[in-house]
Amino acid sequence: MPDDLPTLSTDQQENLIKPVSKHEIFKAMSSMANGKSPRPNGLNVEFLKYFWHTIGDSITQSIQHFFNIGHMPSSWNRTHICLIPKKKNPKTVTDFRPISLCNTNYKIITKIMSNRLKQILPDIIGIEQTAFVQGRSIFDNILMAQELVHSLEKNTKDHLMMILKIDMEKAYDVVCWNSIYAMLM
Repeated sequence: MPDDLPTLSTDQQENLIKPVSKHEIFKAMSSMANGKSPRPNGLNVEFLKYFWHTIGDSITQSIQHFFNIGHMPSSWNRTHICLIPKKKNPKTVTDFRPISLCNTNYKIITKIMSNRLKQILPDIIGIEQTAFVQGRSIFDNILMAQELVHSLEKNTKDHLMMILKIDMEKAYDVVCWNSIYAMLM
């Protein structure tokens, strides 16, 4: 193992495991977009937002129970997978994009976890990862690739050098469809 692996500070560790507050649950729920399809339990975010004054304490207790015990009711983990056509008149499985409709409590829990992780990810993800990390840009890697190609063109050394490009187009679709296929079998 390398000796220079990133570590979390004590404050970062404590922030990840601190108790979840009603305010944090409300903030996570409030940041979720309206106008989405109802979830497998029939509820959407608008319902929870509108009736928060009535059901907020119950929602808070159930989500805090999950964080304290680590056990989620199986109904919260139910997901509907819908296939959205990528183009008009789809004919093959790859012509669809799958989306998952997760229960609202499950979405709130993942939003809370995501919000907490966002604060520490830039500190623990290597500098090589430029996409999907706040404050970094994938264009940095594009510029680096251009510099490498330029240095190859100017190479005057005796040994040969080359660049290998691997096409990862639709790699996510392949992984996703294989996962869905495995779940259905």
